[in-house]
Amino acid sequence: MERTKLPVSNHLFLVKNNEILLYRRKWGVQEGKYNVIAGHLDGGETATEAIIREAQEEAGIIIKPENLKFACVSHSFAGDKEYVQFFMYCEEREWQIQNLEPERCYEMKFFPINDLPENTTPYIKKAIECFLDKIYYYEYK
Repeated sequence: MERTKLPVSNHLFLVKNNEILLYRRKWGVQEGKYNVIAGHLDGGETATEAIIREAQEEAGIIIKPENLKFACVSHSFAGDKEYVQFFMYCEEREWQIQNLEPERCYEMKFFPINDLPENTTPYIKKAIECFLDKIYYYEYK
């Protein structure tokens, strides 16, 4: 049997005053659903480097590595694709959040972390629940 080669993605829970930053996707399978800042690792970068890059590319914020904390990790399945996903969080630091990818994102705004919109992407909702419950690993099919 051949060893699996899973794509790795990173997600950022940007939290302030018991609210979390979500963006509503403008493209792809999850069109119209809320997600968090996220992206795949580029070759040769760490998970921390990747989420710092994504935060700057998508929202115009600069995060220092020491301000990131581990939330959880998942092994997820989406149709015929399989992923390893890292979730990190950072307390909001009075950044000026900008939607730097308007072709991919309708809006970015904060929502109560315990009352997410109904159209939140299911695996993101599960990851946020795990984060709140201090569950550091989960599997999602």
